[in-house]
Amino acid sequence: MRRHLVPLCLVAVAACEPLPSVEPPDTTPLGVGASRTIELRDTSFDVRRFEKTLTYRDLFKLPIPLRESMWLMDLPLAGTPSEPGLFDHALDDIIARDPSDPSLSVAEQRLVRLLNMTPDTADLAGTSLEPLLALGETIGLAPAAILAEAMGIASTERFLSSDTVRVAMIDALISTHPAAQTRPGSGVPVAPGSLPVTLEDALSDMATLAKRFGPSHVPGEFHPGFLVGDTRAELLTDDFAMTVRADLNALPYSGVDLHTGARAAVNSIGWGDTPIFDTDASDWLSVVGLNPSGPRVQSMTFALREATARLVPGTAQSPWPTGNSAVWMEAPWTLERIVAEAALSRWGQLDQVLDYRLGESDEPAARVTISDGWFSAETVANLGEPPPPTYLWDLLVDVVEHQLHAPLPGSTEPPPAAPIELHFSLTDLPVGLDNDDVVRLLKDNLAADPTNLVAAARYLFDNSSGEADIYYRRAPEGVAPEAAGDWLLFVAPDDIPLAASGEPVRDPNAYEHVGFFVDDGLTERIGGISYGLNDGQRHKVRVEVGDTVFVGDDGGRVFRVDISAKPSRARLGLTITRVR
Repeated sequence: MRRHLVPLCLVAVAACEPLPSVEPPDTTPLGVGASRTIELRDTSFDVRRFEKTLTYRDLFKLPIPLRESMWLMDLPLAGTPSEPGLFDHALDDIIARDPSDPSLSVAEQRLVRLLNMTPDTADLAGTSLEPLLALGETIGLAPAAILAEAMGIASTERFLSSDTVRVAMIDALISTHPAAQTRPGSGVPVAPGSLPVTLEDALSDMATLAKRFGPSHVPGEFHPGFLVGDTRAELLTDDFAMTVRADLNALPYSGVDLHTGARAAVNSIGWGDTPIFDTDASDWLSVVGLNPSGPRVQSMTFALREATARLVPGTAQSPWPTGNSAVWMEAPWTLERIVAEAALSRWGQLDQVLDYRLGESDEPAARVTISDGWFSAETVANLGEPPPPTYLWDLLVDVVEHQLHAPLPGSTEPPPAAPIELHFSLTDLPVGLDNDDVVRLLKDNLAADPTNLVAAARYLFDNSSGEADIYYRRAPEGVAPEAAGDWLLFVAPDDIPLAASGEPVRDPNAYEHVGFFVDDGLTERIGGISYGLNDGQRHKVRVEVGDTVFVGDDGGRVFRVDISAKPSRARLGLTITRVR
């Protein structure tokens, strides 16, 4: 796609030198020994606060790879008690469901029961806590009461509080996904507890999230993913538009296609290291067309996966502070590891001693001791064997695993024997942000990292033509003496236009020799990258009339470039001769 800023160029005529002839250039390839003389001009037209509105349709015209790499915001998953986040709403929605609701799948019913499990509802039979059943009967206390008191909670209180589950799931399940660690296109770390959102996510109504945060097979970074099925969210309307105000040069840079010795033009939009957006101005970017009722999730399905084998509670307090349970060897995204992490954060510093007496006896018949979460019980000889000592998180993991594989009340289906995968579908949930928050995040984030917005501007306003190998720039007035004068620049990857696919229209790696050389064997390079012109990407060399440099093109051909004339300040004559 080419979009020449013709109207802007026309109004520049009075202020600039005469424009070059519009006669069609001679594009006959140069043979070995053939020469062609051309004139290049540095004719700029700087536009301040050029205003451009990018509509919903305009944004869809951007290449998909660019849309996928254009980071918009980090969506926070956790909020505050007064302003809950997406994950807070999700957990509240799951916990509030009735596990006997026939509209829930079996996996969803099990997850609801798991998150709502209390000492009263926990089935201890078949777990390492089964001895509490006999002990409770002997001393006249319900096992649930003993367990609740040991954990410092009420017998009707959920083991897994929303706060601890939220933190554990975000840290262990979500933040460990490779796609959730860095912002696309930049490698900048994602804000803790957030999901990076791209332009492609927004334009697809978040349908792309399920793919990005599904299974990841990055070498050495496998992750099973945490989203499955279809994801949909309402963020943008068809009237969405972004208006940007930019400072840019509306005219391309004059260059040459060495193969033919013909003029070509290099895109000047967003060139070099000079910012084109004044992000300190409050109106540098404005947004309209967000969902009137605020961003909402229409559908999203989370997935939790059990470990591949039943985990036995640990038997030792070391290594501190977790103990020696195999749960700590499991991947962080497994259900058991998430439960253990949540329990460790809640009970890792719990210390107390509980004595239970029979009748009026002064001596305790049983004693339960908790030390930094380590659970141990002692009984007098005639009360039987107490549960083996272990950490509270190991006990909870054991109870959870047992609960997941127990028969569901009222169900005729046999309980699952193999490790299970828990899914839960969420619908019509607020994401925890209003439209003002979205606009603020967009402006702040794009201002902090405008790289991909500049890339979008380069694509949409591209004013290049032909296939330039080198081009001409005249240093502006007032620069340091070492940067003043006329410069030839070798094209960089950013100078090669993008096709609709997002790929360069020609291979930027096809150049065997990059830069300018003093010999036709291209062995001794002159000039460099870190020279003037406010650019840190391109090989460049300062030239004067009478200078000669040698250059290779992307076809392996070698050319001699003689600086043959200097008609005026911003004009440079070149004689191109093909050497081989």
